[in-house]
Amino acid sequence: MLNKIDIKFESIDIATYRFIKSFDIILSHGVLHLLEKEIRDRFLEDMKLHTSDGGYNAVGVFTNRVPATPDNAPFTKSLFDVGELPEIYSDWDIVLHAEYIFEDTHPGDIHHRHAYERVIAKKII
Repeated sequence: MLNKIDIKFESIDIATYRFIKSFDIILSHGVLHLLEKEIRDRFLEDMKLHTSDGGYNAVGVFTNRVPATPDNAPFTKSLFDVGELPEIYSDWDIVLHAEYIFEDTHPGDIHHRHAYERVIAKKII
């Protein structure tokens, strides 16, 4: 059986974006650690506020378990502390929490490691 769902993706400027309605799921992958801490924390709170009851947030960020690599350091404004992301969602039902280190290769054959943390959390009704 196929279910028809309406999906809308947006590319936004997180520093100035303000939600105007609620969503069933909001995804943020691999970007929040690039922001100043105040901006990222405000955006996360706004995500939580604009998630429908019973809806989900899926968030993935780089953590300080491994320092920012020299090529990324100028852009990495606020690595998350290990465990900070699940703490932000401690008032929600955490469906998935994963934390790991992975190897990556960027253009120019640049090899390095990243520490990553992911949370999928359901807003408690």
